[in-house]
Amino acid sequence: MNSKKLFQFVLLLLSEQWLVQAASADVGGIVWLSDFHADPYYGTTAQACGADRVEETQKNEFGVIGCDPPYSLIQATIDAAASVATNRNIKQVIFTGDFVRHNQDQLPNPEDDVLDIINNVTARLAHGFSTVYTGTLGNDDSAVDYGLNVTTYQKRNSYLRKAASVFRKNKVFSRRLKRFYSYGGASKWVVDDSFTLISINTLIYSAWHTPNSTSEDDPFFQFAWLRHQIKKSMKKGLPVWIMGHIPPGTETYGYSQLWHSKYVRTYLDIVEDPVLGSNIALQLFGHVHAEEIRYLKNAPEEAGPMLISGAVSPVYENYPGFRILEYNRSSGRPLHFETYFTKLEENTSLSWNEGYVFPDVYFEKNDTSVDQPITNKLLKDLQEVLLFGNQDWNTYSQWYKTNYSNDLMEYGNDPLVENNLTETERALARRRYVCATTIYTTQEEFQECYNHTGENMDYSMNVTEQLHSYYQEGNLQDYYRLAHFESKIKLQQSANYK
Repeated sequence: MNSKKLFQFVLLLLSEQWLVQAASADVGGIVWLSDFHADPYYGTTAQACGADRVEETQKNEFGVIGCDPPYSLIQATIDAAASVATNRNIKQVIFTGDFVRHNQDQLPNPEDDVLDIINNVTARLAHGFSTVYTGTLGNDDSAVDYGLNVTTYQKRNSYLRKAASVFRKNKVFSRRLKRFYSYGGASKWVVDDSFTLISINTLIYSAWHTPNSTSEDDPFFQFAWLRHQIKKSMKKGLPVWIMGHIPPGTETYGYSQLWHSKYVRTYLDIVEDPVLGSNIALQLFGHVHAEEIRYLKNAPEEAGPMLISGAVSPVYENYPGFRILEYNRSSGRPLHFETYFTKLEENTSLSWNEGYVFPDVYFEKNDTSVDQPITNKLLKDLQEVLLFGNQDWNTYSQWYKTNYSNDLMEYGNDPLVENNLTETERALARRRYVCATTIYTTQEEFQECYNHTGENMDYSMNVTEQLHSYYQEGNLQDYYRLAHFESKIKLQQSANYK
C-alpha cells in the first residue's frame, strides 16, 4: 500500500470513528428509579409486612418478596444503578416517588419518621449521583396514606415546606426551588439543555386523596402552572418531560380509576392539546409497581409516550429493578429504555442482570424504527399486537413484574404459566388489560372499551392470518401497523401469503 492510499485508509478510519463518537455524544442518558418504600424496621416485629414474617426477613438482609425492603436493598440498588450509569457516562437520576414504607401511620412518630426516611433515601441518591431530580411525593410520603392538606390560598404548605427543607439539606433543591416547592409540591429543571423536566404533585388528584379537596377545580393552581410551563418551554425550543407518582387512568390490579375523573379530564385537555401535546416528549409515573405503558388516544401525532416504572420494593410481588433512559440530546426525545433487575433468593448476595430494551425487544433487529424517538402512537401499535396473545404478549407479561411470575403470564396463547383458562377466557383477560393501558376519564369509558375492543378481530387467527385478512380486505392502515410492529412476522412474507 503506497503512502497516498495509506493516508486515505487512515482518514477513512478516523472519519468513521468520529461519526460513531458524534452519534454517541448526541445520546444522553438518565437513571429512572421508583417506589423504594424503605422500611427502617425491616427484620423486627414493627416491620410493615407484619410480625409473623420476622423469622423470614431476619434471614434475608436485602429483602423478601411481599415485604417492603431495608435500607440495604435501597443502597444496593443505587450502587448498581450508579455503576451502570458511570460506565455510560451518565450522572443524573430521576426518582418518581414513594420513599417510605407502607403503613407509615404505624411508625412511632409518623410525620417525623417519614421525613427522616425521605432524608435518608435522598442522601443516598445524592451520594450516588451528581444530579438528582426528585421531590415527587408518593402516597406513602406523608404521615397518613394519601394524606396532604390542600392549601391553595395560602403562601406555603406546612408539610411541603418541611419536605422541601429535606431536599434542600441534601442539595437536591436550590434555595429558589425550595421556596417554590413549599407552596404546592411541584418543581422543574432544564436537563442537559435538551428538555424541561416538570415534576407534578399527583397526590392531590388521587381518588384516595384525603382530606377530600374535589371542590377545587385546580388545587394549588397546578394545571394552570403546568400549561404555562409547557408554553414557556416551547418558546425556548425545548420539549417537556412530565414526571409524577400516581398516573391517571386505570390500575391493573382491581381495574379501578386512580384519579378523580374531573382531574383526568383537565390533565388530558393539556397533554392531548394539539399544540401543547406535541411538545410533550415523555411522561413518567410510578405507584403501580409494574412496568407498563399508557396510551393517549387523542394526543397529537408528535406526542411522546407515557410509561410507568416497576418498583424497587418487592412488596407487591416483583423483582427490584431500575431503568436507564436514553434520549436524543438535540431533540430531547426518548430513544430507548433498558431495565436491570435482581432476583431476591434466600441468603444470597444480589446479582444484577440486564433485562430488556424497550422498544427494541418488539422489533426486528434490522428495523430502522428502533432508532427513532418513542412516540405515543408506538404504544397504540403495541396494544394491538398484545391483543393477539402471541410472543409479544409473553415478552410484555414477563417484564410486567420485572421478570417475576404474575397473572398476565397466564393469558397468552402459549402461556408462560400453566393454567386452566380457556382460549376465550385468555382473550378476554388480554382485552381487559389492554383497555386499561389507554387513559380513560371514567370507569364507564374503560368498561365500554372492554365491552367492544376487538369485536372485529378473530382471535383464533395467528398474526400472519390476521395480516392476510387485512390485506385481502384492502385495510392497509391496520395491515401496515400490525406488520410493522409484529417482531416475528416480516412484511414481505405476509404480502406474498396465498
